[in-house]
Amino acid sequence: MGRGKVQLKRIENKINRQVTFSKRRSGLLKKAHEISVLCDAEVALIIFSTKGKLYEYSTDSWYAHTPLASVCLRFDAVRCVLHHFQAVSETMNYVRCVFRNYLFEFVENFLALDYGIHRRTARVIYNI
Repeated sequence: MGRGKVQLKRIENKINRQVTFSKRRSGLLKKAHEISVLCDAEVALIIFSTKGKLYEYSTDSWYAHTPLASVCLRFDAVRCVLHHFQAVSETMNYVRCVFRNYLFEFVENFLALDYGIHRRTARVIYNI
């Protein structure tokens, strides 16, 4: 017999909510540990309770003061690289569009001048 589907809504009963938080927190911490051991991954997990109590888990690391700080530093570095990659990608897309427009304009003018083909016909021929 399987478990029933859980409705994702706030648990109104304070005691049930605290029990659920405690069980799910421990399960989440256990899963974080399992994925770090099984997959040799660096994991950082931060949980704040409703009262502001901090629960954390992070894999051990030798290159920073605390394991959590090292994982956060790596995350920040990756985020920075992704931001720069996105900016370069957007610039390349812009350059591609500008180049494409210049190329099509050149082809249109070339066909119109050398062969007397009307610009509208050139657009149909080259699917512009």
